Amino acid sequence: MTTLIKIDTTPLGIAKKTMQVFPSGAVVDKAQDISIQTLEVPETKSALEAFKIQRDVKLHAKAFLKQLLGLTEKQVEKFNESVTNNDFMAYVGYLIYLLDGSDYETFAEFQDNTHAQNEEAQADPKKPSTAETN
Repeated sequence: MTTLIKIDTTPLGIAKKTMQVFPSGAVVDKAQDISIQTLEVPETKSALEAFKIQRDVKLHAKAFLKQLLGLTEKQVEKFNESVTNNDFMAYVGYLIYLLDGSDYETFAEFQDNTHAQNEEAQADPKKPSTAETN
């Protein structure tokens, strides 16, 4: 039985409000590559090196959106132009979490949960976040 993942595509501004995608091994590999790249920006790198890594991550994230959701270059660029860089990468993060088995119904739910975790971590930096304990 093929398990499809339901994705909230409302933030993309396309006709379909949701899509169902097959979480193939290749797609999950790309999602994991983006996660690894994001975590590989050590504080000891120079600002230039950090910017280059961040730029590379963004290019991979755009390609990932195109592949996973079957978007055109124009649709990806329209989305990129209509949101902040943080929101763009947060949406990619949402997709990665879904591929990893999370069950967020909407991107807004994902963002609300992320904001709550960040506030919790800022309130008590010694306490592990919910994401770290799951």
